[in-house]
Amino acid sequence: MLIQAEGVTHDAAEAGSEALWQYDRPAVQRQPKTLTFIPWFSWANRGEGEMRIWVDED
Repeated sequence: MLIQAEGVTHDAAEAGSEALWQYDRPAVQRQPKTLTFIPWFSWANRGEGEMRIWVDED
């Protein structure tokens, strides 16, 4: 069981260098990406991969 949706991604190196709270954020280059949501209970034994529990709204 999984859900796929269209979303956007940005460079992780850029995200790590940003302050937690900013009022005047510089433009971040975003790229379209297909997001795949897999329920936590069925994630086990999938091997190495990127997993995130929360999805950024912004």
